[in-house]
Amino acid sequence: MQYLQNKTNNCRLCIYFFYDKDGIVDDYVIYYLQSMQEFFSEICVVVNGFLTEEARKKIESVCQRLIIRENKGFDSWAYKEALESYGFEYIANNFEEVLLNNFTCFGPVGSFAPMFKKMGKSVCDFWGHCRYYPHKGQKVKNIPIPEHLMSYFILFRKNILKSKFWPEYWHTLQPINDYDDARLNHEFRLTPYFEKLGFISDSYMNCERAYKIKTNGSVFDAYYQLVKEKSPLLKRKVFFSKNGKYCFYVLFSRYNKILYYIKLHNLYDLKLIFSNLIRTGNFTFSKNKLTFRRKLKYFILGKIFNIKTYNNKIAQYPDFKFIKKIIE
Repeated sequence: MQYLQNKTNNCRLCIYFFYDKDGIVDDYVIYYLQSMQEFFSEICVVVNGFLTEEARKKIESVCQRLIIRENKGFDSWAYKEALESYGFEYIANNFEEVLLNNFTCFGPVGSFAPMFKKMGKSVCDFWGHCRYYPHKGQKVKNIPIPEHLMSYFILFRKNILKSKFWPEYWHTLQPINDYDDARLNHEFRLTPYFEKLGFISDSYMNCERAYKIKTNGSVFDAYYQLVKEKSPLLKRKVFFSKNGKYCFYVLFSRYNKILYYIKLHNLYDLKLIFSNLIRTGNFTFSKNKLTFRRKLKYFILGKIFNIKTYNNKIAQYPDFKFIKKIIE
């Protein structure tokens, strides 16, 4: 299916889940949804919790339907309520595709067009941005993690929307009380549920590479996905930091290389990234300085003993001067 810019032929529904503890909508969300308007005839935003009056006005300017609900059930129950607000029969009769996506990504980094163009040629019934391949024996609450499309961005096509299994999936969704429930009862369940029924899934990111790495590629392989696979999505948690150090070790890359690459190629306004992360407390500046002596120490110890352990301390330390220039 080709993704046309002519909205009269674009009978596609985008359901976007959002949550902010302060009820604030930062501009990265508005930019994301404005960019989605090219590919979807209707956008529904479903919010857990509340919105400030200013935030509500911002969201209403970029969507056709806004649902504000109690903060429970995480993203899956928000999606369920949004779908039920339309009605499953109505969706099957009026939309060719439905996208479930959320606020955990910055984007588009560059453009969404290459991703939609590529996946428009896939013969699949549903597809996601990235597929997760668990390590052998990896479990949550003693339950093995299956291969699955990561739930922050999954699109479903007509074959699924018209089937009886689409509403059945949502009608049988179990209660979700915590993050592990959210993973077990929805993210880990969804892909195997439809694949076992004979529906075909696909992923925009390279599945072969994801299988070899066997990790959360959207975070730990973010630099490769951005540069080599032209990913338009960049997970917010890639940049989460505490006490001046990043929370996640980004595989095969350096955090600041991601920023420099985006800046060099003018792919995304980096102010959108840091204005959100700094406000939400997911990025803080450290008062400590990585001195030349400490850099030299890490380099020498890294050469002698363990390059990943010691040299990674340099890689994890944010380039504050660069970031300061961005946000000023």
